[in-house]
Amino acid sequence: METPNEVSVEYSLRLSDVYTPLQWSWPNLRRWVLVLIIWCAVNDLCLSQTSYFRSFPEGAPLGSYVILAAILATVWLVVYPFYQVWSLFRSTPAFRRPRSVTFSANGIHFESEDGRGDWKWSAFARIIETRGNFVFAQSSRSATYVPKRHFHTPDEIQALRKLIVEHHKGKWRLRRD
Repeated sequence: METPNEVSVEYSLRLSDVYTPLQWSWPNLRRWVLVLIIWCAVNDLCLSQTSYFRSFPEGAPLGSYVILAAILATVWLVVYPFYQVWSLFRSTPAFRRPRSVTFSANGIHFESEDGRGDWKWSAFARIIETRGNFVFAQSSRSATYVPKRHFHTPDEIQALRKLIVEHHKGKWRLRRD
């Protein structure tokens, strides 16, 4: 069977397409390990029977400050990224509007009611395939997400993978389904 030279997808994004704090990924793993390390340190410094701060006469207030700092760090590491994405979706209705994208050897053609554009494969620094999306990253802070749930058949996903491998000269990481 010959792979098509072009793959077209119509989709609309959901918040869960862009940020899923409980899904397995290296950034999420780093975030949760850091939170675990913070709370293990808080336990050792403030909450255990052999607490470091219990040896100081005014240790109780210091321990409270450390616990407050750990709570703030946890909120910053776990809740703040979700809030950023949620706020972006809320303030930018165009993210939720339907759009279509066509992948070909020449590049990628995006189209929505807000506009249209053609991008060469070289415009993307990285292309990453996750369990639920293809992520076309222009930079470390800018990316285009294409949810896999909108592809009609697994053959379309395979055809897109083939286009990426053949035409994108930058970094890419694809799944082996």
